[in-house]
Amino acid sequence: MRVISILPAFRFVLAGFLAGLLCGLPGKAQGVYTRTEVDASGHRVVSGPTDIVGKSGNTELSHSINGRIVPLEKVEERVLHEDASGKTVERLIQRFDPTGTSVTSVREVIDEQKKPGGASVTTRTVYAGDINGHMQVQQRTSTQTQKS
Repeated sequence: MRVISILPAFRFVLAGFLAGLLCGLPGKAQGVYTRTEVDASGHRVVSGPTDIVGKSGNTELSHSINGRIVPLEKVEERVLHEDASGKTVERLIQRFDPTGTSVTSVREVIDEQKKPGGASVTTRTVYAGDINGHMQVQQRTSTQTQKS
C-alpha cells in the first residue's frame, strides 16, 4: 500500500499565500526561494528559511518548533522622493522571534543627493524603536564621493 502525502505541496501553497499577506501584494508574490537538500532516503526536504520577494520588499519565512510557518524578517522598501538631483528611500525592517511575534522594528532613511561635477552625498539615518514604542535615531552616517 502506498501513501501519498499532500503536505509538502500544501506547504508551498501556504507559503505563497502568506507571502501575499506579508508583502502586501494582491495575488501571488514575485518569487519564492526555498533552500532544499536531499535526505538519506533521496527525498528533497526544506533545509532553511524561505525567502519571498515581492514588489515592495521581501519576507523570510521559517518553520517554528511546532511546524508552523512563521516570519523571521520582513523588509519593505519604498521611494519617498526621486528627481534629477537625487532620491530618498525608506526601508522598514521588522524582525520576529521564533514563534512569529514581532520583536523589533527598524526604519532606515537613505538620502542620495547628486552634486554638479559627478560628486554625490549619501546620508543614511537608522531609527530604532525604544521601550515606549517611539522611533529614536540610532545611527547617522554621511558619505561624500567625488569624481576625479
